[in-house]
Amino acid sequence: MVLKLYGVSDGPPSLSVRQALTRLEVPFKLVNVDFGAGDHMTEEYAQMNPQKEIPVLDDEGFFLGESNAILQYVCDKFKPGNTLYPQDPKTR
Repeated sequence: MVLKLYGVSDGPPSLSVRQALTRLEVPFKLVNVDFGAGDHMTEEYAQMNPQKEIPVLDDEGFFLGESNAILQYVCDKFKPGNTLYPQDPKTR
């Protein structure tokens, strides 16, 4: 199954995750969240992220918010030891 990234197409947190997924060659589908329309404030969105923040990653029903947490997750899961998010905390 392809990852789904719920994000704002030009928002910096969403963009950083998109860039990392692309660099790591991880297939994903971007689901645009219309911030102005309040798409992230719906109950459906709250089921994925109770804080109703953008972006959210959906990995087969496992939902993760916070762009830094998403970055670490995808780097660890798909390309451990990569230079984008090194394993060593001091290097990171």
